[in-house]
Amino acid sequence: MSPGEMFLRLVNRSLAASWLVLAVLALRLIMRKAPRRVLCLLWAVVAVRLLLPVSVESPVSLVPSAETFPVEQLYSSDRVTAEDKDGMHLDTGLDALDGEKLDEALMPGTADMVWLRSEMLGLLWIAGVVGLLVYGLVSTLRLRRRVSTAVLSEPGVRRSENVETPFVMGFLRPVIYLPFAMREEDLPGVLAHERAHIARGDHIRKLLGFLLLSVYWFDPLLWLAWVLFCRDLELACDERVTRGMGLAERQSYAEALLNCAVRKSTFTTPLAFGEVGVKQRVRAIMNAKKPTRWLVLLTALAVAVSAVCFLTDPVRPKPEQNHDTRGVYGFAVLEKK
Repeated sequence: MSPGEMFLRLVNRSLAASWLVLAVLALRLIMRKAPRRVLCLLWAVVAVRLLLPVSVESPVSLVPSAETFPVEQLYSSDRVTAEDKDGMHLDTGLDALDGEKLDEALMPGTADMVWLRSEMLGLLWIAGVVGLLVYGLVSTLRLRRRVSTAVLSEPGVRRSENVETPFVMGFLRPVIYLPFAMREEDLPGVLAHERAHIARGDHIRKLLGFLLLSVYWFDPLLWLAWVLFCRDLELACDERVTRGMGLAERQSYAEALLNCAVRKSTFTTPLAFGEVGVKQRVRAIMNAKKPTRWLVLLTALAVAVSAVCFLTDPVRPKPEQNHDTRGVYGFAVLEKK
């Protein structure tokens, strides 16, 4: 598979997933009081959509089009001899957008010119993937060197003078790093939060999310999804830690969070956990209420419906078949009158 063909296939998959991202954004606004641990499942559905290698058709699909760019036609065996683009059109699934103007805007020129542009874009896409992966690797190695002198405080916890805020780093053996300047009264809440990340497996989720972002870096909606996904992971951990706490305990936990946020980290890596969305998290902590059973069930139902409607593609119309009245041996079959 050439770089251009692979890129266009990923673009089609990304466009289909973008409809799901828009649905997740709407559900996050509508169900703001829903448990974040359940809402995080919506981002898992987005990841599955991006990873899904096959097309599953369903009459209840809400995805307008499974293949916006005609990859099969563009990379067919007779492409080289094609001088025009007869029969090769964009299919967004929206009648208001589809048409010759959209085709000419996104696929100008002959079929050969469109093929050449897709190959160039494919090479650009590969460069972007490599650049993001190198950035993630180099920044992680630099941060590891920065904390190489960290002192073991207790199993799984190290303290260093070279970090400003607490964070978790590592994949197989995640380690919590704390600054030496942290107040001792803030330590229980901070450790509880970082350990909740590890217990939930967020260090693995974030790595997989970053790898997906590196592959689909050309989609701006997925960059927004990445930011909100990281915030939802933090909110879900806060919910886990503060579950069952009284008002005084939540106030102490929020104060520890604010004290950590005052120190701005001078160096980070996308694969480590830092403090993000602090204002939103403090509001959520102080206004936290135990969700009702009905709200939890409604949120879970929304996740299930989203999975059914957006992990499937619309049913494609079957090509018309020519009815042949000949028998299996080629002889004509006489119909009785």
